[in-house]
Amino acid sequence: MSENNNTEFHMRKDTDNRALIAAAMAHFINDGNSVTFAILIIYYSSIGMSLGFLGAIASFYLLVSGIVSERIGYLADTSGRRGLIMSIGIVSLGLSLLLFSLSFYFINVNVFFLVFGALFLGIGLSIYHPLGGSIIAYATQNVNSAKHMGINGSFGSLGRAVFPTIIIYLVTAFGLVDGLLVFSGVTLAFGLIILSMTRGFDMGIVKHKNVRSRNVLLYPYRRFIIVLTILFFLSALYTQGVTTFIPKYLETQYNSKQLAGLATSITYATPVAGQVILGTLTDKLGGRRILYLTTVMSAVVFAGFFVTHYAAAKVAVLGLFAFFVYSGFPVVLGYAQQVVPREVAARLNGIVWGLGNTLGGALGAAFAGLMVDHYGFTVSFFGSWLFGLLAIAFLPMIPRREFSGSKH
Repeated sequence: MSENNNTEFHMRKDTDNRALIAAAMAHFINDGNSVTFAILIIYYSSIGMSLGFLGAIASFYLLVSGIVSERIGYLADTSGRRGLIMSIGIVSLGLSLLLFSLSFYFINVNVFFLVFGALFLGIGLSIYHPLGGSIIAYATQNVNSAKHMGINGSFGSLGRAVFPTIIIYLVTAFGLVDGLLVFSGVTLAFGLIILSMTRGFDMGIVKHKNVRSRNVLLYPYRRFIIVLTILFFLSALYTQGVTTFIPKYLETQYNSKQLAGLATSITYATPVAGQVILGTLTDKLGGRRILYLTTVMSAVVFAGFFVTHYAAAKVAVLGLFAFFVYSGFPVVLGYAQQVVPREVAARLNGIVWGLGNTLGGALGAAFAGLMVDHYGFTVSFFGSWLFGLLAIAFLPMIPRREFSGSKH
C-alpha cells in the first residue's frame, strides 16, 4: 500500500470512528429524551392535567415521530448527509425541553407550550433511529453490524436509565422551569458537537455516492418489510402502553418523585448490557431467532408483574422486561441489515421503526392513558400485555431466509 493510500485509509478510519462516537452520543440523548415526557407526566398531573389527556399528548408526539420517520430515512439515503440530519434531531429535542419549561412558567397557556413541545419532541425522536443503523452500516462496512448496533444501543439505554434521575434532580435543585432550561441548554450543545464531529463523514458519503445508491429499491424486500413492520407495530402497542406510565405508577407505589425517578432508572438500566449481548447474538445466530427470543420473553417476564405484590419485585420484573424490550435497535434493525443493502438502510429503518414501532407506540400510549383514567394501572397494563401475546402469535409470519452469519 502506497504512503498516500495508507494516509487516506487512516483518515477515513478516523472519520468513521468519529461518526460512530457521534452516533453513540446522539443515541444517548435521543433515547434519554424518549422517557422525558413519561417523567414530566408526574409533574403535569400534579397541576391538574388528567392522565387520559397526557396519554393523548404522548400519542401525539409518537404519531408525529412515526409519520416523519420514513421521510427522514428517504432524505438521508438520497442526500447522504446523515450527520447533519442527526444533529438537527438533537437540536429539536433541546427545543422541546425549552417549550416544556415554558409550559410550567406560563400556566394560563400551558397547553399551547405543551403541544408545541410535544411536536418538537416527535420531530426530534423521528430522526435518530432511521439514521443510526445506516451510519453504523457505512462506518463498519457491515462487518458485525448488529454487534456494533448493540454497543451503540447500550448508550441509548444508558440515556434512558439516567435521564429520569437527572431530570428529577435538576427539577428538585433548580425548580421545574430552570431545571428544564438547564437540560435544554445541554441538549442543544450536544447537537452542535455532533454536527461538528460528523461533517467529514457526511462529506465522504456525498463524495462517493453513485448510481447504485439511487437505483437500489426496497420493492424486492416488500414482504419482509411488511411483516417486520406489523410485528414491530404490535410489540409497540404493548411496550409503549406499559412504559409511558411506569414512572407515574412507581410514584404511586413509593409516594415519592425522587424514589420513582431512581426506580425508573434501575428499571431502564438492564438494557445497557442487554443491547450488547443481544446484538452480538444477532450477528452469531441470525436476527430471526433472536427476534423470537426477545418477543416471547418480554411477554413471559411481564406476566410476573401481575402475580407479585411487592414493590421491589415489581421493579425487578420491569428491569428484566426492559432487558428484552429495548433490544429493538440491534435485533430488529441488525436483522434488517442482514437482509437488505445498506444503500436503502435508512429508508427501511424509517419504515420499520417509524411506521411500526412509533405509530404502534402512539396508539399504545393513547390506549393506556384511557385505561388508566377509567380502570387503573393494573387493568391498563394487562390490556397492553394482551397485544404482546398477539405479537407472539404473529412471529411465524416472518419470512424464512437463509442466514450465513455476519461478515468478519
